[in-house]
Amino acid sequence: MYNIEDVMCAYDNHIVFEHLTVNIKKGQYLILMGENGRGKSTFINLIAGFIAPLSGKLSFDSQDLSQLLKHNKTKRQFYARLGILF
Repeated sequence: MYNIEDVMCAYDNHIVFEHLTVNIKKGQYLILMGENGRGKSTFINLIAGFIAPLSGKLSFDSQDLSQLLKHNKTKRQFYARLGILF
């Protein structure tokens, strides 16, 4: 479902993570754990399409996520398949 390759995210001059590569397959659960300020919320915002990576590639079902979110129809289809529990 998700293919995240060599992604970098940062706020101002603070790098949250870089060289992040993760594959999340259909039906797989992912649990994020860690200390405050380590990038958990940033990662969720990234895969939800709320923020874009500074570099790297992020795809959902083999389609570039930024392209899916550009058009209302594909954006609705993407969000209909996304579930996040805080």
